[in-house]
Amino acid sequence: MVTYGAYIDKKTDLISSTFWIVTLSLLISLMAGLMILPANFAFGMDPAAGPGLTFITMPAIFSMLPAGQFFAIVFFCCLVVAALTSAVSMLEIDITWMVQELKLSRPVAVAVCLIFMLILSVPCALSFGVLADVKFFGKTVFDSADFLVSNLGLPIGGIIACMLCAWTAWDRVHTEWTTIAAYPTRVKIIRLIIGVFCPALVLAVLISGLIN
Repeated sequence: MVTYGAYIDKKTDLISSTFWIVTLSLLISLMAGLMILPANFAFGMDPAAGPGLTFITMPAIFSMLPAGQFFAIVFFCCLVVAALTSAVSMLEIDITWMVQELKLSRPVAVAVCLIFMLILSVPCALSFGVLADVKFFGKTVFDSADFLVSNLGLPIGGIIACMLCAWTAWDRVHTEWTTIAAYPTRVKIIRLIIGVFCPALVLAVLISGLIN
């Protein structure tokens, strides 16, 4: 969101765009949950196993389907595309920072990010094989990384982003966002939601994740 927001046209109607992004993302998430979770219970698997279920439940489902190997190949190819496109948007922030602040060339910045990604991702991938018995507090390397990112990194980062957006960067947004003049009351409500309501909800998610 930070990456695409930085490159978006200033005349874009953010309210309309945000509505469709949130709506479609919610629908896709619900459909994914309705596809994977019932299969979990049907195969007697633990739904609390986390993202690893993608590599456990889905192969089990595909093995029961006609032409299951074909659908498995299509599914995991789509998963690779989703992972790569997500990585591009996330790494662009780091790459741009290195280019602008450290004065590195873009190819060098990309190479540095790639090396760090390999160093961090290879142990996670091997935790499904040769490193399956290596555990930290009862979690494999993959599960530990998922816990740190999902239960700590994302919520804390989300709270910081909301606070910065609503209370620190708002004056600059107010002068540059041309659609604000057309929606003064709506924008005030949005600021209240971003600066108060969203951080409170994310904090609740953070505490719930730590307790569970």
